[in-house]
Amino acid sequence: MDRLVIIEPKLLIFKCEIGEKACASFSLRNVMYTMPIAFAVQTSSPTKYIIKPPLGIISPLGTTNVEITAYPLTELPNSLPYCSDKFVVKSVVVPGGKDNEVVSPEWFTAKKKQVFSDHGLRLIFIGGGIVRKLVANGALDELREVLEIDGTLLDVQDEHGCTAMHVAVAMRRPEIVLLLLEFMANLEVKNELCQTALHEAAAHGELLIAELLLARGAATDARNPAGWTPLHSAVMGGHAEMVRLLARNDTDLDAISSVDGRTALHMAVDAGMHSCLEILLENGAHVDANDDEHRETPLHRAAAKGDKKAMEILLQFGANRLARDRKRKTPADIARAKGHPGFLLLDELRLGDDLGMGSRQGRMEAVQETLTRGASIDGADEHGWRSLHRAAFRGHTTVASMLLDEGADVKSKDVEGYTPLHCAIECGHKDMVMLLLQHGALVEDCTVNGQTTVDLATLYGYTDIAELLLNHRGVRQGAGKQVLQERVEKDSVLGTLDATFYVDLSSSKSSVYAKDGVPSPLNRKSVTFMA
Repeated sequence: MDRLVIIEPKLLIFKCEIGEKACASFSLRNVMYTMPIAFAVQTSSPTKYIIKPPLGIISPLGTTNVEITAYPLTELPNSLPYCSDKFVVKSVVVPGGKDNEVVSPEWFTAKKKQVFSDHGLRLIFIGGGIVRKLVANGALDELREVLEIDGTLLDVQDEHGCTAMHVAVAMRRPEIVLLLLEFMANLEVKNELCQTALHEAAAHGELLIAELLLARGAATDARNPAGWTPLHSAVMGGHAEMVRLLARNDTDLDAISSVDGRTALHMAVDAGMHSCLEILLENGAHVDANDDEHRETPLHRAAAKGDKKAMEILLQFGANRLARDRKRKTPADIARAKGHPGFLLLDELRLGDDLGMGSRQGRMEAVQETLTRGASIDGADEHGWRSLHRAAFRGHTTVASMLLDEGADVKSKDVEGYTPLHCAIECGHKDMVMLLLQHGALVEDCTVNGQTTVDLATLYGYTDIAELLLNHRGVRQGAGKQVLQERVEKDSVLGTLDATFYVDLSSSKSSVYAKDGVPSPLNRKSVTFMA
């Protein structure tokens, strides 16, 4: 015989937290059919545990329960969840022993009787704090063992509201995040700052962790007390690729923070996060979104900061340079009030507008003044029109000549592929056509719709301009020459305009209309840009 009692279970599970007692129990069953046995439960650390009962007698085939209470832990040792404390169950046969008989510890000395010792008891400590400590230590195997005992522990929060998932994200351990996801961690638990795990991943730029969380359905619209979503956190951290990831996962790019009413675009401008700014705009963020407090657009904020790079990005994506805030101020007004140098800001705002207006109206002095003050000679508006396009369209050869001498790009194109040469031809300005050709304009340049300069001249019936173009530097005489010959006897389209079209000057933006009231399909520029 190798034992007198059977211990069940041999693994004692203590569920505890710092400062709290923990209890576990097991049973002892006497395997003797006719003899009572005495038992003693002893530990190597008697000051840490209370054992009830530590001694006793069990009748034949009888069972008794033993409870072990662990005193409150003041800290979590690194050995957890396992315990280095030892427990032994000793047993001896006591013929004629009674259940209520007092058991003497001396019975378990080998001098008098045969004593059986069982060292099989194991202790394991589990709890929310222990799970978080295992996460912090990166103890994957031990963590799995604890969670297999009680998977609910991974959502237990500490005094700061953090769960095991918050700790795993903070420790930047994607393999542990994956394990916690396997045990169905709640991804929407918020810490004392009301931050979810995705907030934390976004704030720290942890791409892989964020991908894992998003794949399991983490909410992208969760908000902290400031009204920040994970996207706001990513932008303020300057994590451009995180912004891209969130933008591609059904994130509201125009969500407004509840404290100051800013969108992620406003934050990107305020924090100088240009890469984040571009990614937001590329993915459809509203470029002219207003904040709640001042009704400022991101361009207002960029102008206030003097951030030329941010302004360039916003303007590239169509920001309204004439937008007004709650005080009716434009971005240019704010830039001027802040005292930012013209070459940083007003070139893209007020000076660009002044240069375009001067070129359109043929006011040489105004054009020269704006260029002297730092306006970009090739600065484009939202249609891609530059100062040379406007001068060419209006036939202001003196202004155009000066712009060309100052380095204006004669081959520049607007969004529809029109060069200044196309604009001059469209309005029949032969002198302007000659000037542009002398400065290297390309006759074969095509618009987005495939129209060459010769096509445009023949379409509008400018036979003299068409001949000039066809004869310029040996231009190929193909379809354009044929059309020209067919119309050589006809007047120009503008010559017949009086009979077929009329110009509506009743509004501030004049338009060309056919007699039946339908906008003219011919002169595309006149509808939009006629003064």
